[in-house]
Amino acid sequence: MEFQSGESDQKKILLVEDDGIIAFSEKLTLEKNNFDVVLASTGEEAVALMNGRDDIDMVLMDIDLGRGIDGTAAAELILEKQEVPIVFLSGHTEKEILDKTDKITSYGYILKSAGETVLLASIKMAFRLFNATMSIRKKEKILEDNEFFFRESQKAGRIGSYKHYFESDLWEGSETLDEIYGIDSNFVRNIDSYYNKIVYPDDREKLHSAISECKKNKTPLDIQYRIIRVSDKSVRWIHSLADFRFHDDGSPFYIVGTTKDITNFKTAELKLQKNEVMLRSILDTIPQHVFWKDLNSVYLGCNMALAKSIGIPDTNSIVGKTDFDIPNFKPEAESYRADDEFVMKNNSPKFHIIEHVHSVDGEKLQIDTSKLPLYDADGNVYGMLGIYEDITDRMAAEKMIRNLLEEKNILLKEVHHRLKNNVAMISGFLALQLQDASDSTSRNVFEALTGRIKSLQILYECLLMSDDYEQLSVQEYFDKLITVIFDIYGDSDRISIHKEIDNFSVTTRKLTTLGLIVNEVISNALKYAYAGRGKGVLTVEVRTCGEVISVLIRDDGVGFNREQKCPEKGLGLTLIEMLVSQLGGTYSIRQNNGTEFSMECGF
Repeated sequence: MEFQSGESDQKKILLVEDDGIIAFSEKLTLEKNNFDVVLASTGEEAVALMNGRDDIDMVLMDIDLGRGIDGTAAAELILEKQEVPIVFLSGHTEKEILDKTDKITSYGYILKSAGETVLLASIKMAFRLFNATMSIRKKEKILEDNEFFFRESQKAGRIGSYKHYFESDLWEGSETLDEIYGIDSNFVRNIDSYYNKIVYPDDREKLHSAISECKKNKTPLDIQYRIIRVSDKSVRWIHSLADFRFHDDGSPFYIVGTTKDITNFKTAELKLQKNEVMLRSILDTIPQHVFWKDLNSVYLGCNMALAKSIGIPDTNSIVGKTDFDIPNFKPEAESYRADDEFVMKNNSPKFHIIEHVHSVDGEKLQIDTSKLPLYDADGNVYGMLGIYEDITDRMAAEKMIRNLLEEKNILLKEVHHRLKNNVAMISGFLALQLQDASDSTSRNVFEALTGRIKSLQILYECLLMSDDYEQLSVQEYFDKLITVIFDIYGDSDRISIHKEIDNFSVTTRKLTTLGLIVNEVISNALKYAYAGRGKGVLTVEVRTCGEVISVLIRDDGVGFNREQKCPEKGLGLTLIEMLVSQLGGTYSIRQNNGTEFSMECGF
């Protein structure tokens, strides 16, 4: 608390005096001059009064205090615990006493005989001296704190500082700089040792040229280069920033700056650059056209395929342009930007947009475009990525293929139509021949041939009516086939048909074989099973279960000779056996209140 003449705040003084009369007189003098006085008659009492108190602004201390500790001892005990100005007030003038008090405190020594004026002036001087001392200590503490903060900040940030005088060729650095360089106090700090022992050989000329250029142009230094750390010989990257100071005549005086170890950053940067080069190589290798834009549909970049297609020399030439600035894109620019806006505003990709673009030669090309939103690290959309492919040739080829397929289908239908007609003609010839047959053997032969031809004729009719020449409906085919066989052999008033045919499809080749088998079995049943019998029922079942086709044909006719395990093997049964084998299947014929034929084969 600085004492100033005329201050309104009252200073409190501890007066330590063992003589009661002198203490009372001095107290009156101090109180008359606006001081608040607290009395202590012994050194011990003074120490006790000061303990834990911060309202005492000054201590006036007598030296001789009776039988207890003297004033100098009391002063030392007080100063051990708190900072307060102590002024000795004594009658001693011996040099030894003065030297002793001077070692304890420097705020003054007043002779009791000096009088009121000297006393007051000395007190004021002591307050000023104390305030000045406190101010200096406060500044020293701030400076000390700043130095500590600066030193610790350098350590934490791995930032060292340095200063180099050009005339002496010497340099000095901070503790952190020594750690970065891997040197100790024994390292010779001159320019030759720095260049030859610390700077990486390939970067020495780079650093020398940069410093020379900055000195010449009087500009700050900002450079990244490599060093070889002295202690472990490891190669490190550093970033140096510095300012130059010049003499009045313009000649360089010294340079002061900072150095930061950026090895980790530089390693990551070099790795990123390598990845960018690889990514750019991939982008420029693929044939598709790739581009990316910002939220305003302004181009941020593209690959070489797109750059070449619009006639620009490199990928950077598109940066900052819009579709309206590019002649190839301008005619369709509104449509392009509408798709861009949809993708970015709705945060939703659009795939396979079929649109047009103009080539450098003015040709209108058809392209297949896909666009996706681009996200920043926080997941916010900051632009869009697009990729398109010229599909002009592909679309022309697909159109040609469709035309060829259409021609093939027409040709195939014509072939099937002619085959159907030829088969119908053969069937007609057989029907005429059947009418002229006079004996039963001939009639049987012609009827069998007619049935077999009819099975093929029905197949071709189904093919003509179908759009799929590879697969045909089993149910549709067998419904028609059974009807035709009954027309040839049957008597619908006497023999009824019970059909259970699943609705599924098989290949035309397999269906042809199945049709011939069913034709042989049903024809045989209609010819022989009901000879000399009244009414009967013929059951036909065609089922699928998993990958298996099963056929069951059962009549309730006379059956075959009971002494035989199966009917005699004639042409029809031989043909059935051959056809079942062709399908990779199995069959059986057994007596079951008539004759029952069953077979299985795979799809």
